[in-house]
Amino acid sequence: MAAYKTSAQDAAALATKWYQQGLGRAPDAAGLQHWIGEIQKDGSNTAWQNFSSSPEAQAKMSLMMRIDGAGG
Repeated sequence: MAAYKTSAQDAAALATKWYQQGLGRAPDAAGLQHWIGEIQKDGSNTAWQNFSSSPEAQAKMSLMMRIDGAGG
């Protein structure tokens, strides 16, 4: 059975949502294309793990934790 491949349109919508909700900004063209490819290649779960582990996402989460007082 062939694995389901996410369409470029669906992958773009998902990656855009990650940028908007996770990073608080619109995706840049190069970054969007990168994550579309990652979603199509590895699936959304693996791509999300990689996206959320990116330096920008880690820095954003660290800042949010400091602002909320949860970072110590």
